Amino acid sequence: MSARMRVRLGTNNGLRVPATSRV
Repeated sequence: MSARMRVRLGTNNGLRVPATSRV
């Protein structure tokens, strides 16, 4: 579930990083 938040934060910064990027 943390991955979803990471993606949201990433998009907010302008960095399009998928949930897989967290791995």
